[in-house]
Amino acid sequence: MRIELSKNMANVRLAALLRLEAGFASRHYAVLGGPIHEVHALKAEEARRVLDGGTSPLLAPEASARGLSEVDLAQAVLDKAQVQAERLAQVEVDRQQAQEALKAASTPAAVAAVLAAHGIEFDA
Repeated sequence: MRIELSKNMANVRLAALLRLEAGFASRHYAVLGGPIHEVHALKAEEARRVLDGGTSPLLAPEASARGLSEVDLAQAVLDKAQVQAERLAQVEVDRQQAQEALKAASTPAAVAAVLAAHGIEFDA
């Protein structure tokens, strides 16, 4: 009689999902620009206010120092925020596709291959 042991795929998938989330968290963080992302978000909010006809105590001094109008700086801030949002959206699409691929993986090797495709090491 031969006994074969196999790994519990639910446990393998759970461990893989945790690795996936950690890997993608660092990608989200990199796109957001690290700890300064809150400043970027505030600048984007202030830029919208400027383009709606207001003024910004955050953007006005920077615009003056850079020799720009507040409106021009506000538009540049929002253009940069749009690029960042598009990059973040792609990271999120990739993460969601990887989650679906993990759900479909039927062996530990397939799970490891999904993570490897996203540059994440995993010992199945």
